[in-house]
Amino acid sequence: MIDGSGGAIITWWDYRSGTYEDIYAQRVNPSGITQWTANGVAVCTALKNQWYPAIVSDGSGGAIITWTDSRSGTSNDIYAQRVNPSGIPQWTANGVAVCTASDRQKYPVVVSDGSGGAIITWTDSRSGTSNDIYAQRVNASGVPQWTANGVAVCTASDDQDELAVVSDGSGGAIITWQDRRSVTNYDVYAQRVNPSGVPQWTANGIVVCAGSDDQEDHAVASDGSGGAIITWEDYRSDGTYSDIYAQRINPSGVPQWTANGIAVSTASDDQWAPVIVNDGSGGAIITWRDYRSGTNYDIYAQRVTADGSLNGIVPTITPPPTPTLPPSGIHAWPFCTAGFYPQHMPDSYTGEVVLGDLNPTAIPPEVQGVYWYDCSASEWKFWAPGVPGTTLTTLGGGHTYDYMVSVTGSCDWEIPLNAMPNTITDIEVSPPSPAQLDYGDRVDITFDYTTDDPGGVRLWVRPYTDGSKTPDYGAHGSYLYPAYAGSGIGWFTISSGPVEVDQLEFRMTNADQSVTHLEFYIDVSYGYGVPPNDIHAWPFCTAGFYPQHMPDFYTGEVVLGDLNPTTIPPEVQGVYWYDCSTSDWKFWAPGVPGTTLTTLGGGHTYNYMVSVTSSCDWEIPLP
Repeated sequence: MIDGSGGAIITWWDYRSGTYEDIYAQRVNPSGITQWTANGVAVCTALKNQWYPAIVSDGSGGAIITWTDSRSGTSNDIYAQRVNPSGIPQWTANGVAVCTASDRQKYPVVVSDGSGGAIITWTDSRSGTSNDIYAQRVNASGVPQWTANGVAVCTASDDQDELAVVSDGSGGAIITWQDRRSVTNYDVYAQRVNPSGVPQWTANGIVVCAGSDDQEDHAVASDGSGGAIITWEDYRSDGTYSDIYAQRINPSGVPQWTANGIAVSTASDDQWAPVIVNDGSGGAIITWRDYRSGTNYDIYAQRVTADGSLNGIVPTITPPPTPTLPPSGIHAWPFCTAGFYPQHMPDSYTGEVVLGDLNPTAIPPEVQGVYWYDCSASEWKFWAPGVPGTTLTTLGGGHTYDYMVSVTGSCDWEIPLNAMPNTITDIEVSPPSPAQLDYGDRVDITFDYTTDDPGGVRLWVRPYTDGSKTPDYGAHGSYLYPAYAGSGIGWFTISSGPVEVDQLEFRMTNADQSVTHLEFYIDVSYGYGVPPNDIHAWPFCTAGFYPQHMPDFYTGEVVLGDLNPTTIPPEVQGVYWYDCSTSDWKFWAPGVPGTTLTTLGGGHTYNYMVSVTSSCDWEIPLP
């Protein structure tokens, strides 16, 4: 915990007595020099064990420390102590009792109340049947402020445990936990308590994520606006490997991002143990332990902005001030005379709006409804009468509308409106395919969409190689795109290889991802860590380097044989090769064409043989 002066106060449980665990603490200044008694000051040396301390600033250069305590000899309780900037305990020796209810209380976490005291929350089994969540506030003098032994935060069925807590900025706290009330798996829940200890959201907490399989090992940070950003390990992909997801909750307990959270990292293998910090702009920076290499654990990080986007990429999901047009299958379009935009159908549609005083009072039987743009709500709406032929003189809110749709000069309604398709069209990728990219380079995708799902849709783009998702990819999450038409943005990148992305998957789902409306693939060619398409001289290496075959999207291929040309033909200016020791592609250019290739650095010997259309010629000069 930072001490407010560039140093820190550290606490731990300590077995120096040789009999029981105790709680100690030490302060270090900005130069790392200890400020209190050598080896730390005793915070609690009561009988039996004291474990699992948690610490928070008291706002005055000292700290409030809380822990699990077994001094009663019959159960675990929660105690706390305040130490001043000089390391002197300020409350009762060995701490004040926060909770001494029956059975076990354990694993407390703590946050400042903003007034020199703290809000402490813990896992509590006083019910005798399962773990619940309780909390207590202690003031700057160490006096409990709420119900004796704490207020109930969650007493739902089965277990609630693995807590985290953050200030709500108003003297209360937002408490999060993993929850097994579903019986089948762990989910993530949250509750806000005000300064008086009164829960502010749904009884027993609001759902942060209840996706398939387990969500666990979460962390939380303030969003700076009275809400919180929560991140966790998520096993929804296959129940075996964990990914990292996140969700933002506003001060009213309403999730702000994609239902069940946005994907922060879905790289191959496991991503574990996320930690999180506010970025100062309403978003967060998340870091985690990552096994995508398949050989060892590494550390990765990602920033999530306040709107839930990664790297600042936000899909275009709202209509512009002048509303966008409906999908191409929509030909019944209103001309609205009271507070709504009159619209002309563009030439790319077969029908167009006639702005006149004609007003058909009934819908022909084949027309099932009408799309219209509500300027006050800035969204497209769909109206379907209970019975075809219902009059259209009014349409909610007491407004009157003139409708006139002309097709090839007549006043017929052309097609039933419920025939609108689910489509993703006008796809553009940048950089264009094919392209040679470095690891971490991003491919950006834009597209238009239409949908007949009134609840909106989620749109995904994912890279594929040889029929499966490309290993070690990173990609965008999906916002909830509104019905019924609009445009969006996606992106992906690859972190290791070499590998070629040969297809992009486009997928449209409903809001909760339980239904796939549309899925298709387009062919592309993005080489990560491999030479570009016009490189046809490619080595077969016999000493410590990978023998390589040219992928199908190259025109040449390697012949693995014992032929070894000792000179480069004059028209060839260099050779690409893969160095296994440094795991990267290298380019070798001889000073004079015709230099022998028997050695190429490091004393290794290489056999080179490039075949084009079954001959042994080098095909083209290399760039």
